[in-house]
Amino acid sequence: EEYESELAMNDAASSSSFVGIGTRGSNRRGMWRVEDGTRRAGTTLRDAAAIAWRVKYHAFAVAITYVVTLSIFPGVLAEDLRDDAMGDWFAVALIAAFNLADVVGKCVPGVYPAAATAFSPRTMAGAAAARFFFVPAFYVVAGWSGGGVVAGGVALTLALGVTNGWYSASVMMTAPKAVSAAECEACGTIMVFFLLSGLTIGAFCGWLWLV
Repeated sequence: EEYESELAMNDAASSSSFVGIGTRGSNRRGMWRVEDGTRRAGTTLRDAAAIAWRVKYHAFAVAITYVVTLSIFPGVLAEDLRDDAMGDWFAVALIAAFNLADVVGKCVPGVYPAAATAFSPRTMAGAAAARFFFVPAFYVVAGWSGGGVVAGGVALTLALGVTNGWYSASVMMTAPKAVSAAECEACGTIMVFFLLSGLTIGAFCGWLWLV
């Protein structure tokens, strides 16, 4: 219900934002796209900003999800978590566990669509931000030894992978539903921009563990 009410508000905002979009007879080059004399929604910076505002929670969630994930994976798993019994195979096992958990997390919204809309975009953004707690958790586990680092490392890695897959897939699936059909293409471009921004920032933050 929380998700549906927020979606209805976004639909109302979407319909009002593009009132007054007229036609343009000329075919000048620039931010205008002319198809049969009608400008397509989402083709100016102002349109893009309006769409981005309506999917701000989705965009924030996908960006922050990958910032946290790339800050930890694969650097921390390969360099900081050690087990004398397994040796170098421990890092291989952790990376494999993450990838498996990530795939499972991404499949959940597809197999059970209700999982994608179980929480409102605002709640999903908050849950994605809460993943920052993985950073100190991995830092603590990296200082353990023996069976503790194995159990703790595997548990945290599986949780990191599942939440990465579930959160990112859910917000990418539901973001276009927050705008009108004419704005879906622009919405997809905006979401990909924030996804790539999260990947870039996360990859940079991954180097901070070396400081």
